[in-house]
Amino acid sequence: MLLGIDVKEFEKMARAGYMKSIRLCAQSLETVRERCKALGLVPVSATVYRLGELSCPSAADIYYDVRRTPSGFWLIRRSKTE
Repeated sequence: MLLGIDVKEFEKMARAGYMKSIRLCAQSLETVRERCKALGLVPVSATVYRLGELSCPSAADIYYDVRRTPSGFWLIRRSKTE
């Protein structure tokens, strides 16, 4: 988990092309929701989150899929073509 990073720093790094896959150190979807909220991500569905303005989606938003693996949950950045 990215301890010590605030929402603005996370957004800057994500928009710069970093943050393509992030291990959330979570064992439940409840914890995943809390971690995503702490990073400034807005839920689109149970397994999709977006980085952007809360009120209205735009073309500049960055979308992340939540994937569960044996090591825990990961946020995987979607490509622009999806």
